[in-house]
Amino acid sequence: MPVEMIRNGWYNFPQVSFDNLFEQKENIILTVGRVGSNIKLTKRSDILLEAFAKVANDLPGWNLRIVGFIYETFKPWIENYFTAHPELKERVIFTGLIKDKTELANEYKRAKIFCLTSPAEGGTPNVTAEALFAGDFMIFSSIDAAYEATDDNKCGRVFPIGNVDALANLFREVCPNDELILTGGKHAVEYARRNFDAEHIVARLYYLLYGGDAQ
Repeated sequence: MPVEMIRNGWYNFPQVSFDNLFEQKENIILTVGRVGSNIKLTKRSDILLEAFAKVANDLPGWNLRIVGFIYETFKPWIENYFTAHPELKERVIFTGLIKDKTELANEYKRAKIFCLTSPAEGGTPNVTAEALFAGDFMIFSSIDAAYEATDDNKCGRVFPIGNVDALANLFREVCPNDELILTGGKHAVEYARRNFDAEHIVARLYYLLYGGDAQ
């Protein structure tokens, strides 16, 4: 029987402007999601933090921003991390949960790289479309959705799940390469508009359900 894939799309509810997008970007690696949870679909923020610590001296102009609710059980880990790496206190920023959609969109717009370190996801995570529309270069762990998120490495890279050294090596490869980041980011925007635009997805779903044109 026919099978249709309906993606998790993104709609610009806050009406954020994406004009001159790539002129606004900073040397930021961004991740968005629950921080340090112990549930099955944990984002494994520790993998990202450890990888950044390995490359921080090699990439002195880069910062890491982590957006999301921080679980109490993970806060001692963060304290130990900064005890071991006190020089990173000004470069690793935990923003906490950001509910305001405009503020969140601006986080994506500022970043050059979006990184997801999850060992598993229940389908394609919503952050995929959000980061693609913002023109972020995508670095994903090798979950099922990784090659869709990176459009088979056209706008990103994939590393083995849980492999800190492989992620660190990707940072060393990608971060200094402005041309790669810019080319990948521009492809991300075009790819998102073709495949992750919520209006197009809803129109297609309407057609599949009812036929005719969606108005």
